[in-house]
Amino acid sequence: MNEAFNIIPLKLRDFKKLGDIWNLKSKRNRARKWKSEMRRGIRQGYVCVEGGALIAQGDLVYDGSGPDYTIPGQRVCISRVIVKPERRGGAYVKLMKRL
Repeated sequence: MNEAFNIIPLKLRDFKKLGDIWNLKSKRNRARKWKSEMRRGIRQGYVCVEGGALIAQGDLVYDGSGPDYTIPGQRVCISRVIVKPERRGGAYVKLMKRL
């Protein structure tokens, strides 16, 4: 398959669409935490779209759990890189290059 990938910022209103990539119900507490962090502006999600379907997610965290992870204005943390099993390989590489 040689379709183009698009990496786009995840909008808060589209958070539920991540259920196409990972199970929001089984990770309910984490999903709430990450959505709250997006709302507060300390996390930005990105999704990899191919042929209209979400195939991967990766987040940048701007204010994390201390200086081992983030330093405001200097270092961000790459978090939650998830690729659908059947799309692993190419999608992951494209997402990491974009982040």
